[in-house]
Amino acid sequence: MIRLAAQKLGRGGLIAIETPNPECLAIFATHFYLDPTHVRPIPYALLSFYMEENGIGHIEMHPRSPAIESMPALASLPDDFRNAFFGGLDYAIIGRKLV
Repeated sequence: MIRLAAQKLGRGGLIAIETPNPECLAIFATHFYLDPTHVRPIPYALLSFYMEENGIGHIEMHPRSPAIESMPALASLPDDFRNAFFGGLDYAIIGRKLV
């Protein structure tokens, strides 16, 4: 998918993808398996690598949908722990075609 998108983008073209965040443990207890199109989780580092390999740079990651909003019990956890393991349920990754 990334290769095809990169082929279709012109120089400086923007690609934005939102996907479940496998670094958030809550995603597997709630939303991931409810969507039959989710085949396997894709960590940010791997998706970023695929983008770089296909000529996309200036890559940014933005956590989305804080887990605490759908699981209020997470508020009882220490902030550092909660943010490390239960941050955004999804993440957006944005990059630009370099060449």
